[in-house]
Amino acid sequence: METSELFLPLLVLGIILVMMALGIFNKVIAKLGLRNFSRHKGHSAISIAGLLVGTSIICASLVVGDSIEYFIVEDTYDELYLVDTVISSDNGPFNETIFDVLYNDDGLNDLTDGMAPLFVQSVSLRDEETGQFEPTATVIGFDAEMDADFGNFILLDGTEISGDNLGTNDTIINMALADSLDASVGDTLQLTYSLGPTYMGYGGEIHSRTLTIMHITDDVGKT
Repeated sequence: METSELFLPLLVLGIILVMMALGIFNKVIAKLGLRNFSRHKGHSAISIAGLLVGTSIICASLVVGDSIEYFIVEDTYDELYLVDTVISSDNGPFNETIFDVLYNDDGLNDLTDGMAPLFVQSVSLRDEETGQFEPTATVIGFDAEMDADFGNFILLDGTEISGDNLGTNDTIINMALADSLDASVGDTLQLTYSLGPTYMGYGGEIHSRTLTIMHITDDVGKT
């Protein structure tokens, strides 16, 4: 339990102890307080209700804050899994020679368990067989040999594959996308995406490409 989580209980306990001490050492004030409480029941009830409402609001804000923090951390783990560092460019893909320099750096290799280049592109796609459309999806191009240090893909039946058998126009999708498109292995996907300079995410040259689903993986990441 963190220090911030202990603060309120300790504060309440401290106030109770102080009031008990005041009542023990100053019995007159204690008797006046108890007598006033019994004589003005309505005011006492309103005061207690106000304290309860205020405490509930504070507790609710703490719960919401902790929940948001938990979901942010969980989403980061789900997205990156065992990846500790990502090097990217704000202006699209960077030159492959940059990765070659990093990959061949002996000092850097001593500090890492694996390093692999990825090409990440946001696309919209349509399943030609089912007619279902997904406006936003992410396509990741990878080198199966270099990506091997990050584990294998896990298929729905538990089989593990590295993806080295994919052809130029083959793809692997996860179960979440398959459910969204009602897709099956062998379906054809029509991808549409933009490349080139954009302004605030808009613009660029529109491209399209057709891919065939070779495998569907479970939504658990790599091994």
